[in-house]
Amino acid sequence: MVIEKLAPINFIVVHFLRFYVSAVRCPTLRGPTNGNMRGSKSYRGSLRFTCDRVYNLVGAKKIRCQADGTWSDRVPTCKAIRCPTLTPPENGAVKSSNSYRDVTFKCDPGYKLVGTSTRTCQSGGTWSGGSPTCRAECRNGYQLLAQTCFRVSRDKKNNDDAQAACEKEGTTLAMPKTRELDVSLRNWVSKFGKSAFFWIGLKQVPVKIWQWEDGSHIGKHDYKVRYYDLCAVD
Repeated sequence: MVIEKLAPINFIVVHFLRFYVSAVRCPTLRGPTNGNMRGSKSYRGSLRFTCDRVYNLVGAKKIRCQADGTWSDRVPTCKAIRCPTLTPPENGAVKSSNSYRDVTFKCDPGYKLVGTSTRTCQSGGTWSGGSPTCRAECRNGYQLLAQTCFRVSRDKKNNDDAQAACEKEGTTLAMPKTRELDVSLRNWVSKFGKSAFFWIGLKQVPVKIWQWEDGSHIGKHDYKVRYYDLCAVD
């Protein structure tokens, strides 16, 4: 009996490993209210945010999709721009636009706007430009003093005739209710001579109780009656 030694047989087992690579994607996000969002939600992709015209962005302008499938920051918000309420000019008005960002100024009839007619609420919450004023436009023969038009009549009249002359022109006797107006008026009529006297719109109702021709009372900030020795026709 012949026994042959067989060479060992080597078995090579090959294992085939399959690798599955899945793309990283971050959750779908919703853009901010009153704003817009653009970009990609894939890994390393980014989203950019903007707000509508009358809103400010609060938060990150840009966020990235990270390797773990999360975003680098939260979605920002859009906050409405608010500027302080503007006061209308004396003898004028202020009106907001439909967007509430622009305001326009207008003056009453007989007054002219001095300054910008439109102001814009800026991103920092401040108004552009400065506050305009309404300046009286005086007719022929009238002088502008402290935003009021005056005319002096040198004709001698009693109080009733002086008042009637003013009413005929659609005006009233001068009523210098403020210190600024009173000083301006006094300086102006002083050019006609220190001995000149003029009527103004003061009356006694009843005796020893003074008030203006329009029915308003003399306030604590007005001059005392004895100071009104100079009068003018408005």
